[in-house]
Amino acid sequence: SETSLGIDSVQQVMKSSNSVHTQVSMNDVIQTVCKRAAISSHELRGRSRTATIVFWRSISAYLGRTMTTMSYPELAQALGRKNHSTVHAAVKRITEELQSDSPKQKCGPEHIELRELVDQLAWAIRNHAQSIGSKSRARKDPARNT
Repeated sequence: SETSLGIDSVQQVMKSSNSVHTQVSMNDVIQTVCKRAAISSHELRGRSRTATIVFWRSISAYLGRTMTTMSYPELAQALGRKNHSTVHAAVKRITEELQSDSPKQKCGPEHIELRELVDQLAWAIRNHAQSIGSKSRARKDPARNT
């Protein structure tokens, strides 16, 4: 039996596919990572060198580098680092781990593959940026909200 694909179905898939290129800010990255990690942005940007905080800070640096147009010095400033070399090292470390057969990472009570974690976070960051963007567009143009 043939099924027809209606405009409603296409619109529903387009809304959920998250394929629209939305400008992502480092704030979007930090908010999303902190929510997933159950830590505050103050902790992420702080001086702590505990393994958990360093891991999430490294993930934030990697996602910031891959999803924004920010330079290493700009990323370092956004993450509260004094020197961009720490951000560069973190991005390099995560990139290398993604290219290897990295073991599952402990993420709260669960264990998850690093690639899957990065993919989930990237999707959530784009979603967050889109929702922020659509809210600001609605405020600028109330006629669009109908």
